[in-house]
Amino acid sequence: MTVELWDYARGVVCLAFALAVVGKARDLGGFVHGVRSLGLLPRRLAAPVAGTVVALELAVVVAMLPGGAWTVAGLVLATAQLLVYTAALAVAMRRQGDVRCACFGPGTRPVTPVHLVRNGILGAIAAAGILAGVPHPAPAAADAALVLGPAAATALLLAALDDVVALARTPLHTD
Repeated sequence: MTVELWDYARGVVCLAFALAVVGKARDLGGFVHGVRSLGLLPRRLAAPVAGTVVALELAVVVAMLPGGAWTVAGLVLATAQLLVYTAALAVAMRRQGDVRCACFGPGTRPVTPVHLVRNGILGAIAAAGILAGVPHPAPAAADAALVLGPAAATALLLAALDDVVALARTPLHTD
């Protein structure tokens, strides 16, 4: 049994984008507010753009499902979205300073360079999947189970990276 980079990248991207879709769909109004608060679009475009973002992220998830013939297209779409998201967050941070992250649903923590790094890591994983080669058949059940653990751990870590970094920066109080 081997873990192929292709399968790992597909798993990480699928799970990370699924977490993003669920987070945004749970409070679509909050996500629309988050898009509006970036200050990059006219207010009237925030709702259609937010809906388009969720639809495109869902398209990535569907493309990543095992046995799909659209995996390369999904990885390309994910990479492109991550580039756009990273640029939008960087511009908003530079203009406003205090921007809230709505990447995995409405958030209360301000956007920091950690968010940009997270998007860069996820984009690099997606790009590595593209470069890993031609799609091949879905892995056998044993191989799929082998890749699911590391892919899920990576996706969850990336989704919570700002929380993990904030926790690591919190001083320990010893009494």
